[in-house]
Amino acid sequence: MGDLNETLFHHEKQGGNPKPESQIAAFRDVVEECELRDLGYNSYKFTWSNRREGHSYVNERLDSFLANSTWWNFYPNAKVIHGLVAYSDHLPIWIELEGEAEIAHKKKKLFQF
Repeated sequence: MGDLNETLFHHEKQGGNPKPESQIAAFRDVVEECELRDLGYNSYKFTWSNRREGHSYVNERLDSFLANSTWWNFYPNAKVIHGLVAYSDHLPIWIELEGEAEIAHKKKKLFQF
C-alpha cells in the first residue's frame, strides 16, 4: 500500500496531459504478474492533487492498497477509505479490517487494527 505514483486506468487521472497507454499497461502488467488485486476505495476518487487552479489543475489516484488472494481470504470485508483533509498534496488513506478472519485452524476470530 502507499504512494505508488502510477495509475491502473486512464479514469484515475483528471486534467493535464494523458498518461501514455504503454505506461499504464506496464504498471497493470506488474500488478497482474504479482497476482495482486486493487482493493478499491470508498469516498473521494483521487488521492493526489497538484494544487493548481484552472487548466493546470491535475488530480490522480496515486495511492492504493493492493493485495493477493491469500490476504483477501483473511480480510474479505476490508475497506479502503480516502480522507478529505490533508496538509500535503496527497490525501490520507487508511484501511478498515472489519469483520471476522479465519486464522489457521482456530475458530473465527475478530481482528482489530
